[in-house]
Amino acid sequence: MVVGMDVHPIAVEMAQATLATALPPGPTRPFLQVFLADSMLAHRAARIRLDETMRLPTTKPDGELLIPQELVESPHAAQLIDQLVEAATAAAEGKEDPQSEYPELPGELLDQLTEVVRTEGDHVWKWYIGNNVAPIRLASGAAAIIGNPPWLVVNDTPEGTRKAQIAELAADYRLRPRNTGSARGDLAALFSARVVDLYLTEGGRFGFVLPGSAVIAQTWQVWRVGNWGAATVRFDLHETYDDMSDPPFPHAPNGACIVSGSRNTSSQDPGDWTKAEPLRVSGTPALIRTVRWVQRAPQPSPYATRFTRGAVASPLGLVLVVTPPAPGPYTGTVKVTTMASTKGKWKGVQYSNVIVEKACLLPALRSQTLRPFVCEPDAWFIAPHAENMGKFRILELDDPKFPERYGHGLEYWRRAEETYAQHRAKTAGETLSQNLDRYRTLTKQLGTDFEPGAAEDPPYSKVFYNKSGNTLRACRGSRNLLADDKLYWYVASDPSEALYLCAVLNAEWTQEAWRESKTSKMHYDLNPLKHVPVPLYDRSDPLHANIVRLAREAEQSPDASRDSLEQEVARLLPEWGPIH
Repeated sequence: MVVGMDVHPIAVEMAQATLATALPPGPTRPFLQVFLADSMLAHRAARIRLDETMRLPTTKPDGELLIPQELVESPHAAQLIDQLVEAATAAAEGKEDPQSEYPELPGELLDQLTEVVRTEGDHVWKWYIGNNVAPIRLASGAAAIIGNPPWLVVNDTPEGTRKAQIAELAADYRLRPRNTGSARGDLAALFSARVVDLYLTEGGRFGFVLPGSAVIAQTWQVWRVGNWGAATVRFDLHETYDDMSDPPFPHAPNGACIVSGSRNTSSQDPGDWTKAEPLRVSGTPALIRTVRWVQRAPQPSPYATRFTRGAVASPLGLVLVVTPPAPGPYTGTVKVTTMASTKGKWKGVQYSNVIVEKACLLPALRSQTLRPFVCEPDAWFIAPHAENMGKFRILELDDPKFPERYGHGLEYWRRAEETYAQHRAKTAGETLSQNLDRYRTLTKQLGTDFEPGAAEDPPYSKVFYNKSGNTLRACRGSRNLLADDKLYWYVASDPSEALYLCAVLNAEWTQEAWRESKTSKMHYDLNPLKHVPVPLYDRSDPLHANIVRLAREAEQSPDASRDSLEQEVARLLPEWGPIH
């Protein structure tokens, strides 16, 4: 009654061993129907049908193997295929008569395969025949499917026929992510839809072990609708394992979950994810307890559209400095060393003892050094810039202002541009200057009151929070301070509003609500204030004023207790605290 498939031969052996261990003593192995096969069948456009004979083409022109129906439907099919290939190999090598040793093997098929092995070798036929037999065995209809689909990003599929087939199937099953970014979804989403369509009977149940992103990621939204082309499903349970003290897949950045449901093709109402009963699993694997978890409907804040992504400045090995600059040999210059790049073709790229004008360096705050209420910038961007009528730009080498403003830095920028041209990706900016200010995420932070090289801006009204992590962290700093790519920023109307926002973003009271807003296990992005209705700051409101006062005290003593501040934030957002 149990049939399994896997594309990896070691996984097949492990599954057979696990089944043999689980079954009672006796001749169990003949019933271990675990095939080496590709259950997705990406090369097949239609559902599978079994005629009286299955015809499998071979590499020999006009050659084919005729697989009779009785082999496909035999409870010993997996073992018969093993014996078939072994017998054909022995016969091709001129050894004993295989038909006498294996009388149950179809004689015509054995003769055909013997000839094929004799001319083409025997290294693929066990996989090839099983890869076609196993899916057809299941195509007659499975009452239940349990699976652990491949946890791969579709973009990582090697270019070629397979990737094109996967893209076509994703369109057929309505699983193309709606976002227009680079992500094209997870293969696990397509895999689960495909096998439900191919094998599961109407009303049959499924359960899949999936990446944790399945329950919250934007790229999985189309999958969570439950309307997968020819297969419509209803979800009834999903469990997340984020709170387990020993997570089942500690290497998985997005955690793990289990999703179950049933096929419901005849229904005009597609599966509704919001009707699923979510459970958050916590404790230890030995003693699991479940806690009902109700996700709150998003209620946007007026601040939802006010924060902006930090500077998408790269490659870091050419533009980012993380060690304090030393005095330069010329007036107004400094000597710096760029941070070594660690990724891809830029790995190892770094420049030491670079001489640039001090005014060429723009101070930056990085996510890894941001602490709640603590702003300690420790980085600088090398950014040759100029201003015209309140609008800043990054200078190109042929701009006449470059030698006027950065005569000493010109030599370095020429070398950096040459290195950039050698390594740049096709989708990157044409020049280093363009890539430094990609989407204007750097110069957009330089307002009309920006003073190049200024260390302080006394009314600290620029608010920063981290793009990703386990806890949302916020601080305020100078308007002359740049947020890096892992931060979001907003210039408040005054320092009091900035303190108010820092208090709410840092509060333990709201941390669970912030985590609920994530669209992946890692990233907050712009979602926190789209999820929680933080009211606009009102200086005449006594509660707001008290929050600002306590937030200022937290800045002065960031390691002291913040119980009083927590109580005030709880009064501000009473419905957005922890759910028990």
